[in-house]
Amino acid sequence: MKSNLFLIIVLTLSFLIFITSCLVSCSPATSNENTATETTTTEDNTTETETTEIETVFNISIANGSSAAGLAKKTAELFETIKYPSGIDKYNITHITNADNYNYENTKIICKSGDTLLAQAAEDIKTILEAGIITTSNEVSEDTDIAIIIGKDYSLPTDVEITKDDKKDNPEINYEIIRTLNVRVDGAVTYYVLIDPIDLSNDSFKEDIKEIIKKIVEEKGRKIDIEIFDKRDSLENGYKDENFVEEIGDLEEWDNWFTDEIIKDLAIHSIASFIGENDCGPYFNTLFFFIYSDSVDSENIVTSKYADIIEYNPYVEKQVTNSEDEKEQEDSSSLLEQIKISGEAQDIYNDELKMVVWVKNESNKTFSGYIMIEFYDHKNKIIWQDWSSYTWDFKTVVPPGQSKYCIMWIPLEKGYPVGIKSRVKDYNFY
Repeated sequence: MKSNLFLIIVLTLSFLIFITSCLVSCSPATSNENTATETTTTEDNTTETETTEIETVFNISIANGSSAAGLAKKTAELFETIKYPSGIDKYNITHITNADNYNYENTKIICKSGDTLLAQAAEDIKTILEAGIITTSNEVSEDTDIAIIIGKDYSLPTDVEITKDDKKDNPEINYEIIRTLNVRVDGAVTYYVLIDPIDLSNDSFKEDIKEIIKKIVEEKGRKIDIEIFDKRDSLENGYKDENFVEEIGDLEEWDNWFTDEIIKDLAIHSIASFIGENDCGPYFNTLFFFIYSDSVDSENIVTSKYADIIEYNPYVEKQVTNSEDEKEQEDSSSLLEQIKISGEAQDIYNDELKMVVWVKNESNKTFSGYIMIEFYDHKNKIIWQDWSSYTWDFKTVVPPGQSKYCIMWIPLEKGYPVGIKSRVKDYNFY
């Protein structure tokens, strides 16, 4: 009886060992998705195992979220030098652009999914940059595997330098018309335009703004106003400010809404305002940069140093001129330099300053034209302006060797002027 029991136990253990061996032999081998294993047999019948890396190309985008112009472009060039042993590029750059703002303290490395290959690639990118916080988001562009937003914690290798050409060749600013407003009696439409965040390290963005205005005018026509913002919420505030009485309520309600916080936001993100050929504006084809910046303390607003008002005609066609035309233009330009404009303050009435502006013609020909007078403060900031046609009878006419004056009133709430600037439109000598 005991021998039979012993036999049963032995057979049971043998069966369990057999089943366990089968399960082990049938289980899949663990593998690294980044590698491939290849087994070869040598001449002496021994086997050798060789592991090779799968050469996956990753599509990456790079956005500049810091204030250093040209940083995204230079970083892209760094990734373009990284290759597999076979010579294939490891990274394909899909986009080089600006981030939604330039205040990213930390670099972000954003994977479009939690895929193991992408996770490893993100770790490699973090090692290359020596910076970065890795996250996953399904909002990454369809043609991109990993999106990189460069923050202030990242710096280029010491042997890499950003040149002027790198800054100049930054991608063109993208733009989108978000809103339109049509409350003007002359039928002119105001277009509210959203652009990429601009680089405030220099004023090169102004040329991009001009190109955007030119494209919109070509598409929408000359009787137009254009308001340009680089932040969507700020655009909505600007739209609300313009259309407040029409849509929301009375001026008292507007005054309660138009807080210092909103004014400061608009001073930073209301980039440009363009007045085209519409009948309600004081003058045609004028471009304002950072029009809200004069409503805040300019010392605390970085955009105030780029505040400006210029005449900009986006639809002037190039004219082919012969040598006589060119000489006539040179003569007119030389004569124009002999028009001297000066001004002096006289008295104050009802919080307005009376300014007497003199135009002296030191040329030998009669001069006529529209004159823009701009008054500026001790910080060289324009505080008030007007065309001569508002105080003279349309075109100013000054015979050779003579002077003419006009009276202008400046609201002192804008500040006390210390000097004047001028520019001339539609001038003629005869």
